[in-house]
Amino acid sequence: MDELNYVLIIGLTILLIDVILRLILLRNELSFNRRKYDEEKTLRDKHQKWLKDETTKLKVVAQPLSVHLKKELTKDVTWLTSAMIQAKVGPDSKTLFLERLGHFEVEKKFIAEKFVPLLLARCKQHIEKDKKVCLLIDSGTTLYDFFEKLSDDIVNIKLKKQDWIDNVFVATNNLPGLQVAMEKGRINPNDRFSQIAFKCHLFPGEPLSIYAAVTGDVTIEALDGLKKNFKHTFGLKEDPKDIVFIGITVGNWIRIRRNMPHCPVPMARGKGHLAFKQKIVECSDEVFVIAPLGKVFKNVGDEEINAELGLKKDFVYPDDEIYDDLSIENDNPLTNPSKIKLVSTSRVEYKNLLFTHSEALRPLLKPDEGGSMSEYDIKLVNHIMFPFYNLPDNKYFEEETEFPHKSTRNSKFLRIFFNVHLQL
Repeated sequence: MDELNYVLIIGLTILLIDVILRLILLRNELSFNRRKYDEEKTLRDKHQKWLKDETTKLKVVAQPLSVHLKKELTKDVTWLTSAMIQAKVGPDSKTLFLERLGHFEVEKKFIAEKFVPLLLARCKQHIEKDKKVCLLIDSGTTLYDFFEKLSDDIVNIKLKKQDWIDNVFVATNNLPGLQVAMEKGRINPNDRFSQIAFKCHLFPGEPLSIYAAVTGDVTIEALDGLKKNFKHTFGLKEDPKDIVFIGITVGNWIRIRRNMPHCPVPMARGKGHLAFKQKIVECSDEVFVIAPLGKVFKNVGDEEINAELGLKKDFVYPDDEIYDDLSIENDNPLTNPSKIKLVSTSRVEYKNLLFTHSEALRPLLKPDEGGSMSEYDIKLVNHIMFPFYNLPDNKYFEEETEFPHKSTRNSKFLRIFFNVHLQL
């Protein structure tokens, strides 16, 4: 009996010790959790105080900053036009012009940045020989950035009090380009009544919303009679003695003329477009055809291009209409190919898709990077190809950038016309 009591006492003692130990652990855990809570609360309080202090500081900084931003954004609202274009809202939102504005976007801006200063330097050279210069500027998305750069540079020249710039005149049928000129070309962007820094004339004619331009017989007649009516058109006091007309034109595609001398031949389709481009060439003493490299064909005719694109004369939908060439003839002084120069880009890195195509154009065109623009005689001016590097590293994205038209992104088309061999 004593032995049984002894076992019971030992068992109860062990149970009691276990309960005591559990209570001690529970107490310690509760104590630890309380200290953790107190520390986290202190940290939360500190963070809340820091957040409150930083918010107060931010408000102090943001108030004058917002006033300054408002002042700057309303000073020059051209950013709003660009934003509307990118967002596809505004008057041009449903036009083919806006749809194609993003094609070759970086390359077109690059060409404008490089070429406009060279062009204005050439204008100055003519003006210093007691001439006036009139730029006949075509419609098209390629010339949107051209208008912006031209307006910026003329304003800067005007602000430097260089009076020769007053002898540069602009005539165009390009509606979005003229809109940019009205915004970027103001001498004082803070003054809504400020005059445009250069004389600019919009040709009359039939507005074509899909192309954001005016064209038609009236437009052609106005362009054809511009030299005769120059004084009246630009509000001059007397008829100018000598005017150099410089045509700036583009094409849906550009092909290099097969026979000598080689020159760019713009291709176009759609109501009135080809006729207006033809008249620009005929009325100009000098012609510069601006085009991204991926729009320039080598050693092919319009029949081959139309056939490969599946276009035909008896079209039903406008997208199926064939492209026609401008008429460039050696024995016609109005279309002498020696006065027509290409302004494009080149590819100098072997890895680029258009490197081989770029190199193949060199023997035909013998281009430079604009150095010969200082030559007075247009016949001595070389074609221009600016080295262009700003391309995606990824081949898929490079292909999309160089050939934004889906109809051209097929292996046969790229192989035949651009010597591009895609590896699937």
